[in-house]
Amino acid sequence: MGIVAQRQRDYLRARDNYARALELRRAIGDRRAQGLSYNNLGSIAYELGDDRAAEAAYSEAVTLCREADDRWGAAIAVLGLSWVALDRGEFDRAHQYAAESLAGFEQVGAPMRVAQAEYTLGLIAQAQGDTDTALIYITRATTEHALDRSKPMAMGLSTLAQLWAARGDAEQARAALAEALPELERDPLPPNFIRPLRAHWHCYQALVAHVDPRAEAVLERARTLLHACAAQLPATIANVFLSRIPEHHAILVASSQRSTSGK
Repeated sequence: MGIVAQRQRDYLRARDNYARALELRRAIGDRRAQGLSYNNLGSIAYELGDDRAAEAAYSEAVTLCREADDRWGAAIAVLGLSWVALDRGEFDRAHQYAAESLAGFEQVGAPMRVAQAEYTLGLIAQAQGDTDTALIYITRATTEHALDRSKPMAMGLSTLAQLWAARGDAEQARAALAEALPELERDPLPPNFIRPLRAHWHCYQALVAHVDPRAEAVLERARTLLHACAAQLPATIANVFLSRIPEHHAILVASSQRSTSGK
């Protein structure tokens, strides 16, 4: 039930369901299952922008999964710690965790998770201004390891578009956008994406870089989706959700600037 609620962006119901599952798993002493619950709680906290709660949950998951010899669960938890470190600007720690999770997923043979770890390494490189390395990781994640099993996914394609635009390669950027934008129009908040509005933000950045008139509509859709998600949350949680998640804050700032300038 928690996973279904999370995919529907019903974060509080998902968190409550995960917490109840954790209590039941504690009662029966299943440490591996407890580790799964903490990973789920960590992902909810991360999606809501609560970095302290996310770090605490993922750290507990690492301990429990390692005690239970659950290498897959431990790799997920370590990847979560990488996301938290990236949000904080702790790039060395973020890279260390992401590389560790990548090795773990390779060992257990989890190609989709390998792609997720490589995508994270690409985001870290991007945040550090290393566009070349970011392109290598995210291209591999988006194409070679098939992030959504059957085709390159909008999240990876949108980030590729933003990176190619930053490099000044309009042709490559447009090619990535040509695939990413229809996917986001069809399914604006894909259920399997963590922080799906990142895809909208990266598409917007790529469009702005090439003075594409579609930029305004993409930004407006992102703003509308963001506020719709925030409207389901209590005010204190919504404020964190809007202001402390980098992409969310950037969407609101860009929307305000465009409104002020009349563009």
